[in-house]
Amino acid sequence: MMNLIEAFEKTKVSGFYSETDQIIESAISKLFFYGDRVLKVYKYEKYFFGDFSSHSFRKEFYQEDFRWNHAMAPHVYVALKGVKEIGDGYEQVNLDNAKDFYIEMKKIDVEKNLTNLLLVKQVSRADLEKIAAEMTIRIQNLTRDEKEKLKPLAKKGWFDLLQENLKDLRHWAYMADPKLPRIKSDELMDVLEKAFREEEYFKNFDLENLSITLDNHSDNILLLNGNVEFLDIMPPKKNWRIADPYFNICRPAVDVMVIGTSNEAKVMYHAYEKIAPTVPPRVKTIYEIRSSIIRTSYFYFLEKPDLAKKYLDFTEAKLQTL
Repeated sequence: MMNLIEAFEKTKVSGFYSETDQIIESAISKLFFYGDRVLKVYKYEKYFFGDFSSHSFRKEFYQEDFRWNHAMAPHVYVALKGVKEIGDGYEQVNLDNAKDFYIEMKKIDVEKNLTNLLLVKQVSRADLEKIAAEMTIRIQNLTRDEKEKLKPLAKKGWFDLLQENLKDLRHWAYMADPKLPRIKSDELMDVLEKAFREEEYFKNFDLENLSITLDNHSDNILLLNGNVEFLDIMPPKKNWRIADPYFNICRPAVDVMVIGTSNEAKVMYHAYEKIAPTVPPRVKTIYEIRSSIIRTSYFYFLEKPDLAKKYLDFTEAKLQTL
């Protein structure tokens, strides 16, 4: 039996019988390029956050992934499509009858992401203010739309959720060993977790104020023709999808501080704080450290040690202030 990825590769999908212009493979998906359209298909493998060989998991994940990404980048995420194997290929069907799915996207210039723009100093303060404001408003709207679906997860409370997330973060950091030695990861995480456990703010957090949270690091934020777009923003693991809303601004602000300047990051914080509530300074520092450790490991994975070292230096300096 031929799966959908194989069908696209063999031009056996209705509407796409021509050869693709390009195929790009990521850790969990393949992207098929047809002119100005890009089709995303997830691989049929089991990952730490779920099993894509399961039809029920694929269906739920595709629906959530498209819903979140379309809300954050409506000009990029065009449609969720369903298909069914008929004869020696796949035919387009409605979502209720679909046996598999793909996401249709508009082709964009991914080099216009915030990371690259910061590196070449092509981001204005007005751009950063716009990113923070647009992101915050869209997150508030998406949180409202997703609130009922996230209620079972929210019942855990922010303290328990963050404790679980910090445990995941320690294992994420371990994956960068030996570039980031485990002993160093433990040193960083031990200080961070101690500060977290001592902070009453997390234990007293009102569940009604929990927000959806995004994978909104600077690689996933784009400035295109004056518009702000967000790519691949749904965290794959469910306990990563809900947080204190202030954590959402800390993710990109840390990138701006590390790659750009602290003064530029202040612009983002000020834009956010005009719209949404702030947090105590020590809580802000804890969120910034968490964000920075995520990126430290990530850049070691990507074989970018110079950038990883910048985040590590930032992390260690922030830990000294706790």
